[in-house]
Amino acid sequence: MESLIPALLTWATAQGPAWVLLLGALAGWWQHARDARAREDALNDKLLTAAVEGQKQTYEAISTIREALIHINRGRP
Repeated sequence: MESLIPALLTWATAQGPAWVLLLGALAGWWQHARDARAREDALNDKLLTAAVEGQKQTYEAISTIREALIHINRGRP
């Protein structure tokens, strides 16, 4: 896409100022969309990391409870 920008800018300049403004608006929209996607990807990474950490903590808690129950049951006849 970046390789098309100089050609589009040359073409828009030849067409007139309205086309240059339109091209600028489209470029701004494109950059905004790319930034939004990057923010979304970063948020998804954080959510996935939190979910994995939550699973680890749940597993550790279940393991601790299991070990405690085994210890309690060993003391019974």
